[in-house]
Amino acid sequence: MSTPAPAEEVAAAVRRTRRGCPIFAMLRKETALRVRLIVNGQPVLL
Repeated sequence: MSTPAPAEEVAAAVRRTRRGCPIFAMLRKETALRVRLIVNGQPVLL
């Protein structure tokens, strides 16, 4: 993803979305997920 926003703000938005998403919660229970976020070419920890 490319954005003028700071990478930490993007990571915070992704964290909030993941916590509130019922589909993500179901998938997390059923399978091992590996979620990576790359902002402006740099990996960001979630």
